[in-house]
Amino acid sequence: MAHQVYAHIEKALAKAKHVLLLTDERIDGDTLGSSLGLFHVLVQGTPRVSIFSPKPLPPMFAFLPGVEHIIRDTRIFLDPSIDLIIVCDNSDGVYLPPLLKHMPYKVPVICIDHHMTNPHYGDINLIEPKAPSTADVAYRLIKTLNLPISPAAAQCFLTGMCTDTILFSTQHTNATV
Repeated sequence: MAHQVYAHIEKALAKAKHVLLLTDERIDGDTLGSSLGLFHVLVQGTPRVSIFSPKPLPPMFAFLPGVEHIIRDTRIFLDPSIDLIIVCDNSDGVYLPPLLKHMPYKVPVICIDHHMTNPHYGDINLIEPKAPSTADVAYRLIKTLNLPISPAAAQCFLTGMCTDTILFSTQHTNATV
């Protein structure tokens, strides 16, 4: 089943001219690591990539490459050039509808997550409840799609994996991570 979802995501990415990445409203290393990791991968091949966070970033994540690109201005949702949204590590999607209703037209949403409680609110859902982190799910997607992973992307994905597994010590840590 995952390979079909990967194919749908690959097709959506190939058509995209402006991708908007969204973090969760509960800012942690996994939502930042997976979102910023994807940011660094996608800027290498997508005409335009933006990244939005609904809340301020905790200072402890200021070291992550790319944090300076994260915007908090909700006017981004008025931009008619956005043609794909990717939400990372947001288990419920509750904060999204009020923001998405301001968009000039309906934009497809890809949800990448690892929470078993995720209700599959995206148009395309890559939800892997057995994965130890969303960063792990996003990393494996990028590897499967054979997209280049820069050192900055790797640092972001690793941060997400490390924070959600508490440095590989939780019961969800597995051989893939």
